[in-house]
Amino acid sequence: MTDTYRTRSPETWNAARDAYLAGETAESVCARFDLGQRTFRARAAAEGWRRADQPDPEPLAATLEGTDDLDDADDAVLSHIARSQMARAARRGLVGEALRWARFGEAIQRMARIRESDDHAQALRKARAQRAASREANSLLDEVTASARSIEVQARTILATERAAARLRSIGPHDLHDLHPKSDADTPDEAPPRPMSRAERRRAQSKARKRR
Repeated sequence: MTDTYRTRSPETWNAARDAYLAGETAESVCARFDLGQRTFRARAAAEGWRRADQPDPEPLAATLEGTDDLDDADDAVLSHIARSQMARAARRGLVGEALRWARFGEAIQRMARIRESDDHAQALRKARAQRAASREANSLLDEVTASARSIEVQARTILATERAAARLRSIGPHDLHDLHPKSDADTPDEAPPRPMSRAERRRAQSKARKRR
């Protein structure tokens, strides 16, 4: 089946060329711009914009030479460069270069995950060490507190003993009986008799005469 001859404006052909070089397939470009595929390929060959006519991609290292401060670039910057270059190569239809940039980006992401894992493990080790140090410090504080309380009790006991001894030394011999209860020997057996009144004496004398 032969293509029907179609006349298209230069603007249409320029748009079709740019879309093709950006990575769109010839079939898609021809369908979108209503172009015959044989005519499309013939024009691309005549004007030198077939993908096969494009220059070989620069080596990866050569491409990175134009980027400033790569020595200090972090993973995010390198990943951004890889994505940008991959998209640029894909738009130009350079599949091989796009794949190389894709692999480069994947390698950067793997290294970032490894470093992140190492940093996480290091953070865990640091946290464990801090918790262990905190427990040791708390244990030492408990020991010091218990020792201080024991010393305080001993000091109070010694102070009370010294005060009692000083009080005993300040008391004279005549005051010692105030510190001890009286013995039975110091207590009289009976109280002395109460003197009789005159009436009591008369009654007693009367009783004595009657008994005679």
